[in-house]
Amino acid sequence: MASITIILPVYNEAWLIGSVMTRVLEHADAHPDRHVLLVDDGSSDRTAELIRARIERAEHDRVGLIRHEANRGKAEAIMTGLRHAKDPLVCFTDGDLAYSLDHIDQLVEALEDADVAIGSRSLAGSSQSNISLHRRLFGETFNFLVRTILSIPHRDTQAGLKGFTLEAATRLFSRLKTRNFAFDAELLYLAHKEQMRVAEIPAHVSTRHSYKVSTMNMFKDPLTMLWSVIKVRTRHTGRTPTNPNMIVETKLNPGQVDARASASVDPVANQTTN
Repeated sequence: MASITIILPVYNEAWLIGSVMTRVLEHADAHPDRHVLLVDDGSSDRTAELIRARIERAEHDRVGLIRHEANRGKAEAIMTGLRHAKDPLVCFTDGDLAYSLDHIDQLVEALEDADVAIGSRSLAGSSQSNISLHRRLFGETFNFLVRTILSIPHRDTQAGLKGFTLEAATRLFSRLKTRNFAFDAELLYLAHKEQMRVAEIPAHVSTRHSYKVSTMNMFKDPLTMLWSVIKVRTRHTGRTPTNPNMIVETKLNPGQVDARASASVDPVANQTTN
C-alpha cells in the first residue's frame, strides 16, 4: 500500500493519551510504510509530556510529536502536521481515536482513485444510537445547511476522518480560510470547486467518543454555523479550478494500491509555530 502520514491533533487528552499511544505505536509497528504525527495544540495538562515519554521509551522513528505553545484550534493543528508530511498520502483523524486506526486501510484504498476520501457516519450501517441526541441534532442540522447552501452531496461533512493525496491536501489547505468547526465543510466545498474526486467510506464512532462531554451552545452555535457556511459560499463564489487536468473518473470499488514510497518523520519535537 502507498505510504501515508497520519495526523492526530490532540488537546488536553492526558486522561486517555496512554491508551491512544498504545494503539498508535501498535499501528506503526504493524505498518512500516506509515508515519504518525501527533500535534499537541497547546494543551494545559500533561498531554505533550506523556506523548513524548511514550515515544522516547519506544524509540520509534515513525511516530513524532509537534507542539503549539498556545491553543490555535484543530484546523491549525492539522495544517502544522501537513507542513511536516512527506508521504504521498496524508490523513487526519480525531486525537482521541474516535475513529479507530483500522479505517486507514480504507482511506488508502479509496485514495487510489480519488483525490480526497472522507469518513461518513451515515454509511456506517447502524444508527449509532450511543451518540447523544443534541450532538446528533447539531450534526444533522449542520450537514443539512452545508448541503443546501454549498450544494455538495455529502451527508456527513464533519466526521473527523479525512484523507488526501499530498498534492490535493496542499492545494486545499492553502485556500482554507475557516478556522472553526466549519473548516471541514470548506475543504469539501473547495474540493468540488476544484473538480477533485471525493470518495466516501463508512466511519464507525467509538463508544468512548460518543460519551465525551459536549461544549456546544445549542442557542449560539447554530447561528455561528449558519454564518460560517454562508461565508464559505460567498468567499469562493465564481472561483474556477486551478488545474482542470486533475479531473478523472472515480471507481466505486477501488483496488489495493501497490505503490511503495518512503518518507521520514521528525522524531519527538517541541516546536513552536506561533
